[in-house]
Amino acid sequence: MANRSHPGEIIQGVLRQARIEVTNRNEQDELRKLRDLLLKEEQSELDQLKSQLNSLELSSEELSEILPEAILISNRKNNRLKEALAPSTIEAIRAIIRQDPKYFSDAIYPVMGPAIRKSVLNSLRSMVESINEVLANSLSLRGLQWRWQAMRTGKSFAEVALVNSLLYRVEQVFLIHRETGLLLKNVVAPRIEMEHPEMVSGMLTAIQDFVRDSFGPNTQGTLEKLQVGELNVWIEQGPRAYLAAVIRGNAPHDLRIVLQNTLERIHLDHGHSMKAFSGDATPFEATRQMLASCLLVQTSTPRKKKPYLAWGGLGLIGTLMLGWLGFVGWQNWQWDSYLENLNNAPGLVITRTDTENGKQVLYGLRDPLAPPAASYVGNSGVDPDDIVERLEPYLSFSPQFVTARARQFLNAPESISFSYANGTLFLHGRASNEWLESARDAAAFIPGVSAINEEGMIASESSRMMDLKIEIEKTTIRFSRGRLLLDGQEELVQEIVTKLNGLEQLAKKTGKTTRINILGHSDSIGSERINNNISRQRAEFVQNMLKLRGITSENIVISGLGTQRLSEFAEDNTEANRRVTFEVIIE
Repeated sequence: MANRSHPGEIIQGVLRQARIEVTNRNEQDELRKLRDLLLKEEQSELDQLKSQLNSLELSSEELSEILPEAILISNRKNNRLKEALAPSTIEAIRAIIRQDPKYFSDAIYPVMGPAIRKSVLNSLRSMVESINEVLANSLSLRGLQWRWQAMRTGKSFAEVALVNSLLYRVEQVFLIHRETGLLLKNVVAPRIEMEHPEMVSGMLTAIQDFVRDSFGPNTQGTLEKLQVGELNVWIEQGPRAYLAAVIRGNAPHDLRIVLQNTLERIHLDHGHSMKAFSGDATPFEATRQMLASCLLVQTSTPRKKKPYLAWGGLGLIGTLMLGWLGFVGWQNWQWDSYLENLNNAPGLVITRTDTENGKQVLYGLRDPLAPPAASYVGNSGVDPDDIVERLEPYLSFSPQFVTARARQFLNAPESISFSYANGTLFLHGRASNEWLESARDAAAFIPGVSAINEEGMIASESSRMMDLKIEIEKTTIRFSRGRLLLDGQEELVQEIVTKLNGLEQLAKKTGKTTRINILGHSDSIGSERINNNISRQRAEFVQNMLKLRGITSENIVISGLGTQRLSEFAEDNTEANRRVTFEVIIE
């Protein structure tokens, strides 16, 4: 038989093995705890490094910390990185230009402007030097004075000649938002009146839109200059805004450089505000100083006249030139006087003038009711035959033209007069109800008229009714003693009939009613009862005469007044008190 272990021994052996394993496990745990205490940080770094080695991708945050330093190290070693990035960079720029060229031009605008002008100025400098060589041979008295000034100041002769030949003043400068056409800021030179700068900016925007619409949306050019009378307006365009300078006189080209520099500085400092502009111009108050730097003034110094006996020939030429200049000045004065008359004339708006084939050409607007511009020459000395009018029609809201159009449009009778103020047409005079009704309907179609006022009107029917009322009430039918009419009174009765018929027709036409009171009177002879009876009988007698002649109105009332209203022009017992009178009541 094989040896069999005792169950107790087996159990003891298992327990010993379990104690050994527990002891080993406790020792391993103690070692692990000790290792963690001593090498915790190093183990963490080793785990992080192992993770990075196992993963080939870097996070964006890690890359942002490494990439700048890597680029700097690569640039110090060689140009391989530049050569590698160049094609991608060029293609990216080309893509931006193709997709949004305006964005690219706006970005480089503040930089390209000065660079281009510097190149142009270098080219112009050589041209000025050439001109200087030509002017160096000039022997005029003025040229000698300028040459001396050039020697004294150290400037070139061409520069001195340019300074002394020009005279100008910048009176106003406007900064206008390009996209909306709204005024961002404007400055005005001292002693220059400017009431509505927003209207000027609106006009400039409208003119530029007109040029763009007239010549097509693909037109590359922009409006750079326009002339309004004696003033020139120079416009400098920018990506988000443009400058408009109002100049009196002849300004040099250098002024455009000043305007360009100012516009570039404004774009550089306030480009973001222009892009986000929504109507509030407050952020652009800071541009006042920059705009004010454009209000330049250039004047010439008066020269003292000195006798030069040796220059007889030049003196003669100078005299002839002065005479010619005086003649030209006189003509200019005459023309200015004529233009002043035109500017004060209602119904005429002159926008510009020009010369063509020796004649003066006028451009602008004229109301069809206004006289021709040539009729305003007056005592100016301008020959009307030398004037060519190219004036477009328009409707003036001056009172004289509105009232004239109203008379034509409404076919007003001569008894009507008109006045006009603040959009209201005032009617005065007398007219029929039919005409008044048609005038009320048609007045709204008269340009410039928004309301009609009839307080000064008297309808002709109402006026005629009042005239008939007065005529009837002035009529007196006279009697002898009793109820007998005096000679010739029947004709008066017939006239009363005609007037009553006319009054009744007018009353129906105007929607009114009339009431006729026939009043009988007597003298003071006899008792009051007898006088009252006889005065009533006289009123009844006249009523019957009216009925026989067709007057059967129910609105006729008779009354006997006796001696209550004795005539103030006669004694009590005269035939002047034996009468019948009338009262007319219009309701």
